[in-house]
Amino acid sequence: MRTYFARFDGSQNPQRLWNEWIALTPAADPKSTIREGDFETLRFPPPFAWTLYPSEGVYSEQSQSPSGPGKALYVSYEGERSVGFAQQSLKLTPGRYRLTGRSFGDEPVKPDQIAVFIGCGSFANATSLEKAFLAPEPGQWKPFSVSFTVRPECALQQLRITGELGDFRTRAAMWIDDLAIARIGNTPNQNQARP
Repeated sequence: MRTYFARFDGSQNPQRLWNEWIALTPAADPKSTIREGDFETLRFPPPFAWTLYPSEGVYSEQSQSPSGPGKALYVSYEGERSVGFAQQSLKLTPGRYRLTGRSFGDEPVKPDQIAVFIGCGSFANATSLEKAFLAPEPGQWKPFSVSFTVRPECALQQLRITGELGDFRTRAAMWIDDLAIARIGNTPNQNQARP
Protein backbone atom coordinates (compact mmCIF):
# COMPACT_ATOMS: atom_id res chain seq x y z
CA MET A 1 0.00 0.00 0.00
CA ARG A 2 2.83 2.41 0.82
CA THR A 3 4.35 1.87 -2.61
CA TYR A 4 1.00 2.42 -4.32
CA PHE A 5 0.27 5.70 -2.53
CA ALA A 6 3.84 6.95 -2.92
CA ARG A 7 3.09 7.57 -6.61
CA PHE A 8 0.67 10.39 -5.77
CA ASP A 9 2.53 13.66 -6.16
CA GLY A 10 -0.22 16.07 -5.11
CA SER A 11 -1.47 16.85 -8.60
CA GLN A 12 -4.32 14.34 -8.31
CA ASN A 13 -7.80 15.19 -7.13
CA PRO A 14 -7.75 15.15 -3.29
CA GLN A 15 -11.22 13.59 -3.12
CA ARG A 16 -10.18 10.75 -5.45
CA LEU A 17 -7.01 10.17 -3.41
CA TRP A 18 -9.07 10.08 -0.19
CA ASN A 19 -11.65 7.69 -1.69
CA GLU A 20 -8.93 5.31 -2.86
CA TRP A 21 -7.16 5.43 0.50
CA ILE A 22 -10.39 4.64 2.39
CA ALA A 23 -11.30 1.85 -0.06
CA LEU A 24 -7.87 0.23 0.17
CA THR A 25 -7.45 0.72 3.93
CA PRO A 26 -10.58 -0.95 5.30
CA ALA A 27 -9.58 -0.75 8.97
CA ALA A 28 -9.24 3.05 8.85
CA ASP A 29 -12.09 5.08 10.33
CA PRO A 30 -13.13 7.64 7.67
CA LYS A 31 -14.61 9.87 10.40
CA SER A 32 -11.32 10.22 12.29
CA THR A 33 -9.64 13.61 11.87
CA ILE A 34 -6.14 12.25 12.54
CA ARG A 35 -4.74 8.74 12.49
CA GLU A 36 -2.40 7.15 15.00
CA GLY A 37 -1.92 10.31 17.03
CA ASP A 38 -0.82 8.10 19.91
CA PHE A 39 2.00 6.55 17.80
CA GLU A 40 1.24 3.10 19.25
CA THR A 41 0.97 1.00 16.10
CA LEU A 42 1.73 2.97 12.89
CA ARG A 43 -0.10 0.32 10.87
CA PHE A 44 -1.79 2.50 8.23
CA PRO A 45 -0.08 3.57 4.99
CA PRO A 46 0.49 7.20 4.02
CA PRO A 47 -0.70 9.67 2.95
CA PHE A 48 -3.56 9.81 5.50
CA ALA A 49 -1.35 8.28 8.17
CA TRP A 50 2.21 9.05 9.23
CA THR A 51 5.23 9.18 6.98
CA LEU A 52 8.41 9.39 9.07
CA TYR A 53 11.56 10.96 7.62
CA PRO A 54 14.68 9.66 9.36
CA SER A 55 17.93 10.50 7.57
CA GLU A 56 21.57 11.18 8.33
CA GLY A 57 21.67 13.14 11.59
CA VAL A 58 17.86 13.15 11.84
CA TYR A 59 15.90 10.76 14.05
CA SER A 60 12.19 10.32 13.55
CA GLU A 61 10.93 7.08 15.02
CA GLN A 62 8.26 5.37 17.01
CA SER A 63 9.90 4.93 20.41
CA GLN A 64 9.18 3.83 23.94
CA SER A 65 7.59 6.69 25.89
CA PRO A 66 10.09 8.36 28.25
CA SER A 67 7.65 8.00 31.14
CA GLY A 68 5.54 4.93 31.67
CA PRO A 69 4.20 2.38 29.20
CA GLY A 70 3.30 3.03 25.60
CA LYS A 71 4.93 4.58 22.57
CA ALA A 72 5.54 8.13 21.37
CA LEU A 73 7.21 9.82 18.38
CA TYR A 74 10.87 10.58 19.11
CA VAL A 75 12.50 13.31 17.01
CA SER A 76 16.05 14.65 17.11
CA TYR A 77 18.38 16.67 14.87
CA GLU A 78 21.51 18.79 15.11
CA GLY A 79 19.77 22.10 14.33
CA GLU A 80 22.05 22.91 11.40
CA ARG A 81 19.32 22.77 8.75
CA SER A 82 15.55 22.66 8.38
CA VAL A 83 14.19 19.11 8.44
CA GLY A 84 10.89 17.28 8.26
CA PHE A 85 10.36 14.65 10.94
CA ALA A 86 6.85 13.39 10.17
CA GLN A 87 3.88 14.20 7.96
CA GLN A 88 0.26 13.16 7.53
CA SER A 89 -2.35 14.30 5.01
CA LEU A 90 -5.72 15.27 6.48
CA LYS A 91 -9.20 15.41 4.94
CA LEU A 92 -11.06 17.92 7.12
CA THR A 93 -14.31 19.63 6.19
CA PRO A 94 -14.40 23.43 6.33
CA GLY A 95 -14.46 24.80 9.85
CA ARG A 96 -12.43 25.73 12.89
CA TYR A 97 -10.24 23.07 14.55
CA ARG A 98 -7.85 22.64 17.45
CA LEU A 99 -4.78 20.41 17.36
CA THR A 100 -3.68 19.23 20.81
CA GLY A 101 -0.86 17.04 21.99
CA ARG A 102 1.99 16.91 24.42
CA SER A 103 5.79 16.98 24.22
CA PHE A 104 8.62 15.86 26.48
CA GLY A 105 12.29 16.76 26.43
CA ASP A 106 15.24 15.39 28.40
CA GLU A 107 17.04 18.71 27.91
CA PRO A 108 15.84 22.24 27.15
CA VAL A 109 14.73 22.83 23.56
CA LYS A 110 15.14 26.31 22.11
CA PRO A 111 11.76 27.97 21.42
CA ASP A 112 12.30 28.24 17.65
CA GLN A 113 13.45 24.72 16.82
CA ILE A 114 10.72 22.05 16.71
CA ALA A 115 7.27 22.93 15.39
CA VAL A 116 3.94 21.53 14.32
CA PHE A 117 2.70 22.91 11.00
CA ILE A 118 -0.80 22.70 9.58
CA GLY A 119 -1.07 23.60 5.92
CA CYS A 120 -3.51 23.61 3.02
CA GLY A 121 -2.59 21.69 -0.14
CA SER A 122 -0.48 18.75 -1.24
CA PHE A 123 2.61 17.33 0.46
CA ALA A 124 5.10 19.54 -1.34
CA ASN A 125 3.01 22.67 -1.84
CA ALA A 126 1.07 23.23 1.39
CA THR A 127 0.49 26.86 2.37
CA SER A 128 0.45 27.58 6.08
CA LEU A 129 -2.78 27.60 8.05
CA GLU A 130 -0.94 27.67 11.39
CA LYS A 131 2.43 26.84 12.93
CA ALA A 132 3.35 26.44 16.59
CA PHE A 133 6.72 25.82 18.20
CA LEU A 134 7.10 23.20 20.93
CA ALA A 135 9.38 23.81 23.91
CA PRO A 136 8.69 21.36 26.75
CA GLU A 137 10.15 21.68 30.21
CA PRO A 138 12.96 19.15 30.70
CA GLY A 139 11.84 15.94 32.32
CA GLN A 140 8.08 16.41 32.08
CA TRP A 141 5.26 16.26 29.57
CA LYS A 142 3.97 19.66 28.48
CA PRO A 143 0.61 19.98 26.68
CA PHE A 144 0.26 22.16 23.59
CA SER A 145 -2.66 23.42 21.57
CA VAL A 146 -2.98 25.27 18.27
CA SER A 147 -6.18 26.43 16.54
CA PHE A 148 -6.64 26.79 12.79
CA THR A 149 -9.37 27.32 10.20
CA VAL A 150 -9.99 25.19 7.12
CA ARG A 151 -11.72 27.23 4.43
CA PRO A 152 -14.03 25.66 1.80
CA GLU A 153 -11.40 25.96 -0.95
CA CYS A 154 -8.91 23.88 1.11
CA ALA A 155 -9.77 20.31 0.03
CA LEU A 156 -6.62 18.67 1.43
CA GLN A 157 -4.52 19.57 4.47
CA GLN A 158 -1.10 18.57 5.79
CA LEU A 159 0.11 18.08 9.35
CA ARG A 160 3.90 18.22 9.68
CA ILE A 161 6.34 18.01 12.54
CA THR A 162 9.46 19.94 11.56
CA GLY A 163 12.86 20.96 12.81
CA GLU A 164 13.64 24.55 11.95
CA LEU A 165 16.92 26.33 11.26
CA GLY A 166 16.74 28.67 14.23
CA ASP A 167 19.09 31.33 15.54
CA PHE A 168 20.78 28.92 17.93
CA ARG A 169 21.71 25.98 15.66
CA THR A 170 21.93 23.55 18.54
CA ARG A 171 20.84 19.94 18.90
CA ALA A 172 17.19 19.44 19.80
CA ALA A 173 15.34 16.27 20.77
CA MET A 174 11.90 15.49 22.15
CA TRP A 175 9.05 13.00 22.30
CA ILE A 176 5.63 13.97 20.91
CA ASP A 177 2.47 12.08 21.78
CA ASP A 178 -1.32 12.07 22.02
CA LEU A 179 -1.98 14.25 18.96
CA ALA A 180 -5.67 14.89 18.34
CA ILE A 181 -7.70 17.25 16.17
CA ALA A 182 -11.16 18.34 17.28
CA ARG A 183 -13.63 20.63 15.59
CA ILE A 184 -14.51 23.85 17.40
CA GLY A 185 -17.01 26.54 16.48
CA ASN A 186 -19.00 26.73 13.24
CA THR A 187 -18.29 26.35 9.53
CA PRO A 188 -16.69 29.53 8.11
CA ASN A 189 -18.73 31.73 5.79
CA GLN A 190 -17.67 31.11 2.18
CA ASN A 191 -17.88 34.86 1.50
CA GLN A 192 -15.66 35.70 4.47
CA ALA A 193 -12.52 37.57 3.45
CA ARG A 194 -9.23 35.79 3.89
CA PRO A 195 -6.96 37.09 6.65
